[in-house]
Amino acid sequence: MERNKRENVISWMVRDGSFAQRYVFVPICQANHWSLLILCNFGKDFNNTARPCILLLDSLETREENIEPDVRKFVFAMYKKWKPESSSQHIHNIPFRKPKVPQQKDGN
Repeated sequence: MERNKRENVISWMVRDGSFAQRYVFVPICQANHWSLLILCNFGKDFNNTARPCILLLDSLETREENIEPDVRKFVFAMYKKWKPESSSQHIHNIPFRKPKVPQQKDGN
């Protein structure tokens, strides 16, 4: 995502309070393919029992692209705007999961 577009999305989510919801759904379009990012429990404290996690639902699991670093950059930028005292170590420790989902056949 281009930097200024990403900043606009982050500013809107923080201003709107979306980031503090129990689940935040973020659609991702990359190389004409859609996947769904789900940010879970980001409104909770890191010491709370409902710990934050990141889920990526992708029906083309065979893609060689690893978008986890980009997702973590996005989440870190959002956290820095929402909770400036957050450290990158907290973001790095949030589990990133890719649950099994129905897969597309032949890229269709």
